[in-house]
Amino acid sequence: MWIYYVYIYKVLVRSIAVFFALLSAVIIWSEVTFQFHNGDYSIFTILVRKDEVGNGMLEMISMGVVVYMRVCAYSSLLKVRKDMNSVESF
Repeated sequence: MWIYYVYIYKVLVRSIAVFFALLSAVIIWSEVTFQFHNGDYSIFTILVRKDEVGNGMLEMISMGVVVYMRVCAYSSLLKVRKDMNSVESF
C-alpha cells in the first residue's frame, strides 16, 4: 500500500490538477473568443462542428464542462459566505 502513496498518488494528483488547469484555460479562452465572428477560435466550437463527434459525446462533454463551472462558482460563493459569517461574528 505504501507504493501507492509514494509513487502513484503524487503522479495521479498532479495529473488531475493539470487536467483541471487546462480545462479552466480552455473555458477562459472560449469566453474571450466568444465575441469574434470572423473565425472559429474557440476550442468548443471546433469540437461541436466536427462530424466525427457523436451527439452522445457532445452531451457528455457539455455536461462535464457545465458541472465543472458550476462546482467552481458555487464553491467560491460558499467560501465567501462562510468567511462573511465569520467576520460578522466579531
